[in-house]
Amino acid sequence: MKNIRYAAWPIGAVFVLALLVLEGCVGDTQGPSRPVNTAIAPPAMDLPNRVAMLPFLDMTRQEYPLTMVRPVLFNHLARKNYQLTPWPDSDARLAIAFDGRLELAITRETTELCQLLEVDGLWRGEIVHYNPGGAREAEAIPSLTVRLRLEDVRGRIVWQGERRGDARSYRQATDPPTPLGRLLGQAKAVLSGRDLRLFYVAEHLAMELVSTLPEPPVPPGDARLWIDDVIHDGGGRVLGQGDILQLAISGTPEMIATTRIPGLKPIYMTESPQTPGYYTARVLFGPHEQVDHAPVIGMLQNHLGLTRENVAPLGTVTVDNRVPARMSDIKQDVLGNIGDIASLSLRGEEHGGGKRDMGSNR
Repeated sequence: MKNIRYAAWPIGAVFVLALLVLEGCVGDTQGPSRPVNTAIAPPAMDLPNRVAMLPFLDMTRQEYPLTMVRPVLFNHLARKNYQLTPWPDSDARLAIAFDGRLELAITRETTELCQLLEVDGLWRGEIVHYNPGGAREAEAIPSLTVRLRLEDVRGRIVWQGERRGDARSYRQATDPPTPLGRLLGQAKAVLSGRDLRLFYVAEHLAMELVSTLPEPPVPPGDARLWIDDVIHDGGGRVLGQGDILQLAISGTPEMIATTRIPGLKPIYMTESPQTPGYYTARVLFGPHEQVDHAPVIGMLQNHLGLTRENVAPLGTVTVDNRVPARMSDIKQDVLGNIGDIASLSLRGEEHGGGKRDMGSNR
């Protein structure tokens, strides 16, 4: 079944592309660089550059896979040449415009949404099929089918694809014995068995789905700016005063690295002298921070001021520093409720003409 469609390449464009590839083979090979892109689009495709990802349409009417599949797909798309707006930022703007009803936002015209989000293209995704994989959680390997398309500002589909991920694509990777691998292992450790298997299936599906995705040319000065991963160990935890959150970004060496968590101050990161391109930070929370299931967004910036952002696909951050109610207040509330109940009971007896026989059904 043919499930990847994009415009045919003119012969002239193919010839120009071949010359560019040959030129790249003898170019500068010094220093770190992103893997060679084999799907650069010719000018005739007119791909959008600034793109936002809309909330996915769940045709299975199950919210469970949405929390995993969309962040994983975004994580892979953010490694491409598109200037991709972090999905928490676009979601926040849509929530304001549509009074919190994101399901209404995705039904609107592409041109309207592009103007609202200040982009010239949109990613629209659908979860077509989802099966949790059986009743036994310990052994179930989920299967899902995802459909993804890229639309330009006029609503034209310039690329679309569909992939299925299931037990055949399930591969549990071994985390490398590096600082990033250890932190990634900690992030995975808080997931349930089914969540972890869904993550691996979604990873494989996303990798295959975007492998043939054509990309716009690399912006000037952006050729060596990329983010591979954003990782943290806050998933599945409720943090508070005195707790420490570990953060890491893997990407281009010798950049300015920051992490932002909506509701908290920006977090500046330090590059490891032993591992170029590996940036870390440790955050010690005080008594005043308060966020609920906030995403973690990593950013690298080069000397030209160009930036690249990506969102951690595993877990959100919750910091709860609310002061628990005093025991005296709890006792007072309980006594007040007992008094109210007793008062209602007495009034009922007055109107009922006496006590009711609790052993009678009449």
